[in-house]
Amino acid sequence: MLDQLTILNNTINTFQPGFWNALHDDITVAKVQLQIPKVEKAISAATVVANSAANFTVEESVSMAGIIISQLQPKIFSALDNIVVHKPYFTKVNGFIDVSKTVHKSLVDQKNLSAQFSAAVVDRLDPALKGAAQPILVQFTAAFDKAIEAFDKCTSLICLPALPSLMKNVHTN
Repeated sequence: MLDQLTILNNTINTFQPGFWNALHDDITVAKVQLQIPKVEKAISAATVVANSAANFTVEESVSMAGIIISQLQPKIFSALDNIVVHKPYFTKVNGFIDVSKTVHKSLVDQKNLSAQFSAAVVDRLDPALKGAAQPILVQFTAAFDKAIEAFDKCTSLICLPALPSLMKNVHTN
């Protein structure tokens, strides 16, 4: 999951402002759209692993919290912040096509998948540490909600409807 988030974030950061870079940026939008299902599939796979894991000891719970706070949280927050900052590129594909509804749907799907993953991990935490997870979950929800809200409205001449998820057709190997 961390690798897929890194790839997505790196791709988002390749947008290049300026008229002469429009074709490059349109291709980048397509690349982002193709990478999103891979992120979704990675989250689903991590959820399956978490659901099948035994309950964590105190030490394992602390270790898991450390990984989530030090590695996963910054990658998710960075990717969400970057996609919001780069929203103009998703609203001007070919100069006038807006794919905000597809991005919005993808973000809602990822928020739901992330909530399932979070629930699976929290269920495995040592009971003494489950309460400490709540503030982290609130931060994840707020970050997703901010990104979802940013893509809630279409602002271009042509607004494409949300496209169905490609997740079932994506192989992460």
